[in-house]
Amino acid sequence: MKLKIETKRVHDKKERKDGYRVLVSRRWPRGVPVTDIDLWLKDLGPKAPYKEKKYLAELEAEPARKAFSSLAQGINSKRLTLMCACENLKKCHTAPLKKYLTKWIGRL
Repeated sequence: MKLKIETKRVHDKKERKDGYRVLVSRRWPRGVPVTDIDLWLKDLGPKAPYKEKKYLAELEAEPARKAFSSLAQGINSKRLTLMCACENLKKCHTAPLKKYLTKWIGRL
């Protein structure tokens, strides 16, 4: 099964095409109902402040590895949407996380 990974702001409208919605933030965003998220993986959110090089190193640590295992067990669709509360997705941790996950899933 080919998995398509997307990124999206958690405050954007929930859509059916989102597939499996995973919040990758250390804190739960205000005003977001629990029913809008399929899985919350705090350990895939960056430690503040976000720096890409440091964040990629965090993804190699044990807490993130456990989160990846939880993610692998929960995926039941062909689409995965990584969710966060960042204002600008181009400067957000979800872009490098998407690349990392694509490589990680390829190794499964």
